[in-house]
Amino acid sequence: MKSAQLSAYGPPENVHIEEADVPVPAPNELLVEVVAASVNSADVHMMRGDPFLLRLAFGFKKPKIKGLGADVAGRVQAVGSAVKGFAVGDQVMAELGSNGMGGYAEHVCAPASVWQKKPARMSFVEAAATPMAGMTALKGLRDVGKVKSGERVLVIGAAGGVGSFGLQIARALGAKVTAVARADKAEWLRQLGVGEVLAADDFEQLAKRGDFDGRVDVIFDCAAYKSPFRLGRLLGPGGRFVLAGGSMLALLSVAFFGLIARLLTKRKYKAFLQTPDPKLFKDLLDLVESGQVRPLIDRTFPLEQVRAALSHVEDRKVRGKAVITIGTAAMSRPARPNA
Repeated sequence: MKSAQLSAYGPPENVHIEEADVPVPAPNELLVEVVAASVNSADVHMMRGDPFLLRLAFGFKKPKIKGLGADVAGRVQAVGSAVKGFAVGDQVMAELGSNGMGGYAEHVCAPASVWQKKPARMSFVEAAATPMAGMTALKGLRDVGKVKSGERVLVIGAAGGVGSFGLQIARALGAKVTAVARADKAEWLRQLGVGEVLAADDFEQLAKRGDFDGRVDVIFDCAAYKSPFRLGRLLGPGGRFVLAGGSMLALLSVAFFGLIARLLTKRKYKAFLQTPDPKLFKDLLDLVESGQVRPLIDRTFPLEQVRAALSHVEDRKVRGKAVITIGTAAMSRPARPNA
């Protein structure tokens, strides 16, 4: 089978398509023929070995994990002897972040516990685009940010993978949502019908002028291009700042100084790392099934163009999600039920 392998930390040129044996499932695993796999910022961080602390877990000089790709969708080809609830031919999806990744390949093996059956209303491309970004947004807004109906939520970096899910999930929770994105991406969001959209430069001016001061209940920051504590002044009493991604400096500043800031300002500052969670995954798919949430697909790349796909995400050109297609079935799209 074909598989994208990382030879060393560094640029996309260090990722090569290689031939490998088809894996054999253990008793608790499924063997899945991969139809599509999405590109997340996590794949870029793994590729670069950045932030440097990442190397403490995944290899100091050379990557221990050479197969990139956490989010996959495909068809079950073989079922381990101890697995129940799955059969050959089932259409499934998974987030493989805690199981060695390796989704940029024609076949993968992973424990049955990480797989969910693909909703009929989703194409393979949409299914591959959903797990990591969708679960991150759901956990950040519902579980960490505690968003309530009627609250005002500011989503920064709203046109990216996590942000585009965040917009929809915040609305599903009953919040009034304002999206912030780069100017070119802000126009794209407006064309999609997103309610209040601000280009980053416009948002900067409004924030300086004080238009948002004390009028935001939750800031969901997927970009971390500004200091969390500088943005936090836009929150009212009891407001929550939730950092879902960005630089290691921003993450560490929230982790170390968030409690002090909370005591001084009565605002909460939280950062978190998303880990695979079957219950959270199921809750996300319930939102998909209900029609409240769907992945926004920027473009697709064949497996042979995996380097271009990684560059596209690393250069922050992506709007929504970029997906790698593996096989012609990836492009098939089921008819959506009428609303």
